[in-house]
Amino acid sequence: MNKKPKGNKDIINKDEIDLRELFRIFIERKWWFIGTFLVILIAGLLFTFLRTQEYTSTSILKVKEDYCLDSIGMYFPEEASELKIGSLNDVSVELNLRETLNEVAGRLNCNIDKDDLNKAINVSIDKEKQILIMTTAYSDPEIACKMNETLLDVYKEKKNSEFNEAYNRLLQKIEAALIDIQKEIEELSGRAEEYAISFNVKLLNEIEKSGSGIPFSGANYTSPEIAGKLNYTLSVYNDLERINFIIAENKELFVNKIEIIENPEISDAAAVGADYIRNVLITIFLAVIIGFAVVFLANYFMGFRMRR
Repeated sequence: MNKKPKGNKDIINKDEIDLRELFRIFIERKWWFIGTFLVILIAGLLFTFLRTQEYTSTSILKVKEDYCLDSIGMYFPEEASELKIGSLNDVSVELNLRETLNEVAGRLNCNIDKDDLNKAINVSIDKEKQILIMTTAYSDPEIACKMNETLLDVYKEKKNSEFNEAYNRLLQKIEAALIDIQKEIEELSGRAEEYAISFNVKLLNEIEKSGSGIPFSGANYTSPEIAGKLNYTLSVYNDLERINFIIAENKELFVNKIEIIENPEISDAAAVGADYIRNVLITIFLAVIIGFAVVFLANYFMGFRMRR
């Protein structure tokens, strides 16, 4: 018959002894566990149920897609960059900027500073739906809603003002570019005409010298270099005219980039329920863990004193 290795039996016995020892220690120090568990549990429950109830107000935002900025960026990269709002992450950061919160606090007129606002605001992003969810929490439901509304107003006004200035600068730059290009087209057209006249005069002189009597009607010919520059300049001019038309006819798409999907409302119920259950479960878990820790720490120090 095969015999079980002795080493495995020793390990099993040692594990059994360790578990029995741990159970013995727990039984002997059970009042340490019970006392600690009750203290932590009562403290956690008092904190959960006696703290000031908060009301929440939620709004949902969406960033409109940047319109026609790729083609604009080919000619005016700096201005196109100024008209880009960026990602939802950028919006989240900008909503919590110091200057934004200071402006909101100043408009609220209810003794709430930027630090209180920063604590009251929670921003989350749904990447799948490409929306930003902004929640404000406060002990007064009307103030919670007012916080949310005011933050939306301040942020939208700030961004619209920035984009409006960038939009006007871009229009002015396009108009100036069109004037300059128009002058360049006129100059190139003049050079092309002069070249054609010179070419025809030279050709006519050669025909007369040859005495061939070939009828001459003139040729609309210019140098390839001038023709290439003129064609390119006309192409740029047409592109800028098209861009100028699109920008002028669609100002809202370039200036108003923030779309509010859902406006904040005054809540008639405090934010309870799920938060209470979560906090109670966390309290019980902590009470158990800390209770066990206290039991074995107490046993260690008592054993240490006895050994001395």
